[in-house]
Amino acid sequence: MAKPCQTRSPVWRKVLYENQSFPDNYTDTTFLYELKKNVNLRILKFSDAVSGARLLSREISVVTLVGEVFVALHDHLTDPLLLLLCCSFLTLVGYVIYVTKYKYRSIFLDVVLVCSYIVIVTLMSPILKTLTKTISTDTIYLTSVLMMLGHLMFYDYDSFSTTVSKALSFNSALFGSLCLASRLNSDFDVFVLLTVAVSCFALLPPLMTEFGRSNTVASFFDLTALAGTFFISQTAFLFYLAELLTLNLSIPYLIVRWQKYKVNISGPWDEAKPSIGRVEKKRR
Repeated sequence: MAKPCQTRSPVWRKVLYENQSFPDNYTDTTFLYELKKNVNLRILKFSDAVSGARLLSREISVVTLVGEVFVALHDHLTDPLLLLLCCSFLTLVGYVIYVTKYKYRSIFLDVVLVCSYIVIVTLMSPILKTLTKTISTDTIYLTSVLMMLGHLMFYDYDSFSTTVSKALSFNSALFGSLCLASRLNSDFDVFVLLTVAVSCFALLPPLMTEFGRSNTVASFFDLTALAGTFFISQTAFLFYLAELLTLNLSIPYLIVRWQKYKVNISGPWDEAKPSIGRVEKKRR
């Protein structure tokens, strides 16, 4: 007598191009065998987190310094000529450091460029001062704040983020400075504020790239901005001090403390991640 033919149960396969005799949401015990967690995870130390936070803190201090110069000029808290001389001296020191390190030999062209800038901004200052005269002051201040936030958002903090845009960051900061300059009292005040803005947002970033994550440089800008805030308002000084402590100590501590809760999953279903941009940046 022949034995009855035993039917084999179908085997489920992890494919989408085949019509199988299983529900669409069916999975078996092998479904997550290729799941990987925290692949190439970098465990940050507290010093690493503080070093990264210092970059943001330094740029916030630079933006704060430009704002303090505006307040000092607008409220007649100091002599505009003194501010211009201090800015020119610091710019000259940074330029000497840059030239010495790179053995730069186009000094004559730079002198011509500086003379051209002085002539152009001097002639344009009366126009810039009245450029937004018909716009309310509150709108100008709000626009300036938004532009400075855009500058901080798109600034290059030595990262591989896709949001980095040096041109957009610089243009946002310059436009915000122009908005503030239109509320000053004299043409010379406009010239001083724009000179400080150009020094901070155009000439300073290349030099900061060479200094990298120098805590000394970051501390210099933080303390200078903190001192300027104290000179303008003691209340603003307390708020700014709290911001610096939170950004440079509390947030890095929380980042390091909460790393144990971080779970990144990966597997064969992940999209390919080309590293062309990363390689080109390393070559530069």
